[in-house]
Amino acid sequence: MSIEKYFGPERLIITIDEDATIGDAVERMHENGIGALLVVKRTEEGTKASGLLTERDIIAAIALGADPNRAKVKYYMTPWEEVITVTPDTPVEEALRIMLENGIRHLVVVEGDNVVGIISMRDLCTVLFTTSS
Repeated sequence: MSIEKYFGPERLIITIDEDATIGDAVERMHENGIGALLVVKRTEEGTKASGLLTERDIIAAIALGADPNRAKVKYYMTPWEEVITVTPDTPVEEALRIMLENGIRHLVVVEGDNVVGIISMRDLCTVLFTTSS
């Protein structure tokens, strides 16, 4: 069983600009009940993914003394080049294995150069729990 139907088009990809503050990111995560934001930057060609910001990144920023109202997301996010991605046809078990091996709780789902979703450890555990019952 692939992850495709568990992050589908009905689930919006919540983004934040890389120049937003950590405080803005916390608000956005709280408002949407999520633990990760796709970080974007504006270019002449349009909006482009530049990284991923997670709850862990925010905790690390604050632990390092960052002022949430001043510290920019771009300095604390995982840069796009280091973001671990999967495709919609990735099996659920493979996605979980990737998360466990890398000590992460979110994967960005891509088709070619397009981000089509973000799937969390919670999403995948829910899939396994509801399909095995």
